Amino acid sequence: MNSSILQGRKNLPPAGPQWQTACIKQRLINPEGKLMRRMTALTVILYLFSAQLIAEDQLLRIDLPGELEGAANYPDRKYFPNSDDWVYGIDSSGLPVYKYSVFVSSGVKPKIKSITVQNISTNAALSKDELVYSGISTDAEGLVLDYPEAAIHMQEYNGIRAALELHFRDDSHDYYNLYISPFIEEHEKDELRMTGTISIDVESVYSNNSSSRPRLPGNAVMRGVISQLKAGNDSGISTRSSGVRVANDYSESPDYVIITNTELAPSFQDFILWKRALGYNVSIKLTEEIETEFPGLDPEEKIREYLEQAYIDGLEWVLLGGDETIVPVRKLYSANSDEPVDDAFLHPSDLYYADLTGDWDSDGDGIWGEPYHDNPDLQPELFAGRVPACTIQEVLNWTEKTIAYEKGEIVNMDGFTGEVMITSADQMRDWNEGLGQDSLIAEYFPDHIPVDRTSMAEYPSGQAVNPSQPPAQNFIQFYSQGWNIAIILAHGISGGFVSMSSGYNEWPKTYVWVGSGESADRGYLDNLENYGRCGIIYSVSCSQAAFDACNDSGRCFGEYILSLEDRGAAAFLGYTRYGWVASSYKLAEKFVEALYTADNRIGPANTISKLYHSNFRDLNYGLNILGDPSLLIWTRTPGSIAAEHPEIIAMGENDFTISVNADGQALEDARVTVISEDENLFYGYTDLDGLLDLAFNTGQDSGVVLTISKNGYIPYQAEIHTSIALDADDEEDDNNVPRIHELYQNYPNPANPTTTIGFYLPEQDDISLDIYNLLGQRIIRLEERSLDAGYHETQIDLSGYPSGVYMYRLKASEFSEVRKMVLLK
Repeated sequence: MNSSILQGRKNLPPAGPQWQTACIKQRLINPEGKLMRRMTALTVILYLFSAQLIAEDQLLRIDLPGELEGAANYPDRKYFPNSDDWVYGIDSSGLPVYKYSVFVSSGVKPKIKSITVQNISTNAALSKDELVYSGISTDAEGLVLDYPEAAIHMQEYNGIRAALELHFRDDSHDYYNLYISPFIEEHEKDELRMTGTISIDVESVYSNNSSSRPRLPGNAVMRGVISQLKAGNDSGISTRSSGVRVANDYSESPDYVIITNTELAPSFQDFILWKRALGYNVSIKLTEEIETEFPGLDPEEKIREYLEQAYIDGLEWVLLGGDETIVPVRKLYSANSDEPVDDAFLHPSDLYYADLTGDWDSDGDGIWGEPYHDNPDLQPELFAGRVPACTIQEVLNWTEKTIAYEKGEIVNMDGFTGEVMITSADQMRDWNEGLGQDSLIAEYFPDHIPVDRTSMAEYPSGQAVNPSQPPAQNFIQFYSQGWNIAIILAHGISGGFVSMSSGYNEWPKTYVWVGSGESADRGYLDNLENYGRCGIIYSVSCSQAAFDACNDSGRCFGEYILSLEDRGAAAFLGYTRYGWVASSYKLAEKFVEALYTADNRIGPANTISKLYHSNFRDLNYGLNILGDPSLLIWTRTPGSIAAEHPEIIAMGENDFTISVNADGQALEDARVTVISEDENLFYGYTDLDGLLDLAFNTGQDSGVVLTISKNGYIPYQAEIHTSIALDADDEEDDNNVPRIHELYQNYPNPANPTTTIGFYLPEQDDISLDIYNLLGQRIIRLEERSLDAGYHETQIDLSGYPSGVYMYRLKASEFSEVRKMVLLK
């Protein structure tokens, strides 16, 4: 037996203010109340309600509760525990399993030798029929999906079934979940009694971890996620968006990459400029380049090989720019099989691209992700999202909504306070003794966030034969009010979800559906009117994110609602295959908790929720982000940023100080960036007094964009023009302004469909400003009047004109200049 360290804790449910973020802020504490450090002795520690230490003998003495704590009435089961200590879908028997967390030093693998039952609970026996949960899921059409082979191999030790499974890793330890089925069968297996105290003899063997691939260096954001899982972070949400950078520290290697093809690449230009303005170093990698530059058995493997190299160079975020026809998807199986698997159980999963250390098909049978036949790894190295678009216009529509959301346009609307709506139906509506799963999720929102969980709840109950609300058309009207976050707890298929039905998902029923049409039992997404108020949607429904599926619209629900112009949603989190009535909502709970207590970007929050519930392997595979994984969610009413800075600077070397404040107070730790269309010029943070010295070199006369952002504040942006006529060293020029006419490059360029043209007049003058097509025909006269000396700008709307190249000309008394611009719609 090898000497090692095995430490553990029980997953405590919330029990007061100090545990209000139980999954995020748990700490390992010894009996003296101090944070536990690594131990050198052969020690086993179990953190129960009071810490328990058993030294030297490697025996875990576990006092089990003897009853199902937190049991709730499930519609067809008497006992169904709500506590996170109990999980289903682990044991092939269908019985609930008790879960602990333990950890060992890297390179050491714990192994159960034996289990001894010390005593049996004296509580009344339980009926097995009332306890066993089959894991049945039904989609919106009532198709029954039987739970596949259990993903975790539970072995029997003296009548007790148990297993140890790798949970996640950090630089020095491997963290495991210890699963125990504490039931003894009696009376010819019809009744069960729960064990009271058991002893588990654990040995430690040296291992090469769970993966045949080497560990890779961790990125800063992912290390933060792991620290949240294992110990917590009392500082709350980080204000810095991407690791820790010093002023003007832009690496040549990207930390954010968009993978797409040649056709769609130009349509991501506005998104790239925006993320660069927020401090991300973004680049595009074409699928055509990856195909020829990297090895692999197929395009999916080649993309993953590219991402592994980019990750070593500093990559943290990946956006897959297109549906499965543009960027291929890997389908994963959460169980084990020697035979071909039905597509209904193969999850299209971008986790394959986010995790870079697992061996997803080690047995070479073409069935990817099998937990024991292969060597997959549920702990990702990257945060991945996908824009499931197949046309330029779909990308542009999504881009416009995403940028508008992060710019705070949704929170500038009158009356916005971060509102949340939850719609619930069928079993999800009746969960928790009739209070609904929505009641459990709502508890994770802070008190200052209004949560509407009644307006779109099936009434009078989820099992009502003739429910009176909400018909699908009502959902369309209600959602059109505009919501920061919308959560869907309902049965679904790829094209829509059931808003209400007779009984549990029986006909008649009404659908919220993709496309347009007229039907009494459907509410169509084309009728949405939430213009300018596009937030995020989280759905537990089956197949809502199945971007590989075909239906009468050709698009799944998540794809369609992202593709709508200025309506719908900016991001969608949902399942590419099935969700489970009894467990999908648990991931939603932890996602919400992580958003408001750990990291309010959807990628890290989703990763925390999935790693916390890693035992739900199929849900880990199927839950995907459609949208930008770095999307920053508004979690409170934001502040406004103001800044003092020059409006015009010289070409070449520039050095000046800016002052940043919010509501009249100096704003510390605000992120400041300066970018041009082609370069990241500066990156830094303000000091305690809201000041920052900027130094950068600009080599063009098209101007630069200054952006100031901080978590919880609406970003501040200003275009600073550069002038060849301005001498930065000319101390005699008190006005520090250009001395000649200037016509500046429009911004943004390409226009989509609006853009701004700026110009400078050294003195009062009569001017004209016109737009021409490539045939030399004037199509718009923007200005024709006398203007005072100084800087002027005009915003134009080209929505009535086709995409292409246009020219604009400024003409004054003794000046004329023409510039080119691009319209991309």
